[in-house]
Amino acid sequence: MTNANLTTNQTSAMHWLIKSCCGNMGGKNLADLQCDPFTWVEASDLENAGWGRKNAEGTFGSLVAAGLVCDADDGLFTLTDDWDLLATFHE
Repeated sequence: MTNANLTTNQTSAMHWLIKSCCGNMGGKNLADLQCDPFTWVEASDLENAGWGRKNAEGTFGSLVAAGLVCDADDGLFTLTDDWDLLATFHE
């Protein structure tokens, strides 16, 4: 999976999900997240970034389908652990 395979909306969503994870754990960059075993994300993170509810849910679902967001088997979702790929979404 590369950014070239994603829509602009999906790419923007990944940017915001990473930003949300950093904010939730008090970090500033992706390297901070690599030390955090709890990179939880949810569709409401996209709502908080300005997506409408239905759009957030659909975008989030498309990221799960693409393997960029992973079901943690307990109703929680995490970012992929492909740090090189995540770096392409983070400034």
